[in-house]
Amino acid sequence: MRHSSLPGCFFFLLSTSLFSQSSQLSFNTGLSVGTDAEGVFIGPALTLGVGYELSKNLMVSTQYTFYYSRISGPETFMTHTFDALFTFQFQNVFKPDKGFYFGIGPAWQYRKQTPEEIMVERNNYWLGVFAMGYRFPLNEQKKINNLAIELKGFGPYIEEDPLGDYVEGLTQLMLGVRCRF
Repeated sequence: MRHSSLPGCFFFLLSTSLFSQSSQLSFNTGLSVGTDAEGVFIGPALTLGVGYELSKNLMVSTQYTFYYSRISGPETFMTHTFDALFTFQFQNVFKPDKGFYFGIGPAWQYRKQTPEEIMVERNNYWLGVFAMGYRFPLNEQKKINNLAIELKGFGPYIEEDPLGDYVEGLTQLMLGVRCRF
């Protein structure tokens, strides 16, 4: 079954229309350790994104996350996720570049798991995303705006089946670092 590229195009158009050339525009990349809903697959996740500061406390961003893990033999778990986050940044009174942040928004995820008989019914779906973390300046030259330690989760995933509804509270949970340029 082929997955549609429509959600990816939606997030690309959203990012290009929201983010004009400005000092408030930022790019980010992240590296995390992630896991699936059951905690069976543990592996690396790479995030690339673009963000725009609407005010000193509010930011909107769109990101792409790739996650891949293998446990043994042919068993693999891979996702491609596009998300749009609306983030509130708590300000440190003494150092405005430091502080906690919390974000929520929609996400679209494509999942491929092998062997396929253990996979959920649909391989692409809409779900929510949340992120929270702590950001701090990395250097004085401002080549990198800040570094953040981030916890990010995707979910819930709900599927109807003949025995009742199947619910995954979180399809993935990730902990890692993010650099904003």
